[in-house]
Amino acid sequence: MKIYIIDSFGNTQEVDLEKHITYYRRTIWIGGNEKDIYNTITIQGFDTFQCSITLDSALGKWLIRDGQIRTECPKGLLSDRAKACSMCMGRCVNLSPANPNYSLRLPEFPTLVNNNPIPPNGIILNDKDVISKSSICHYS
Repeated sequence: MKIYIIDSFGNTQEVDLEKHITYYRRTIWIGGNEKDIYNTITIQGFDTFQCSITLDSALGKWLIRDGQIRTECPKGLLSDRAKACSMCMGRCVNLSPANPNYSLRLPEFPTLVNNNPIPPNGIILNDKDVISKSSICHYS
């Protein structure tokens, strides 16, 4: 499925979602370009943890959610695997190995699909939908 992403400068990028999933990761992370954090797709002007798109194989549908569920581990944040720390024996931020903490990280400015905010439970994407970022902050 193809979608379009508009960056903060008005540039549009066409994205073929199927090209961005792997055997180990069925989630696509979209966010800003940060040297210490892996995002599947980096977009200029987006928050580091802007949004995530997950393939629901049973339904054959793509679901987009605002923010990303990510680990706190610095090594895990650099990994392209969805559960990066599950086999790590280090204890950089987790008290026990193979039991990392993951949390939802929301962007400062919400993600829009076709100029509409994403509801809390996410929405199903359709072919040629347009993703952008709001200019209005989440919290006032």
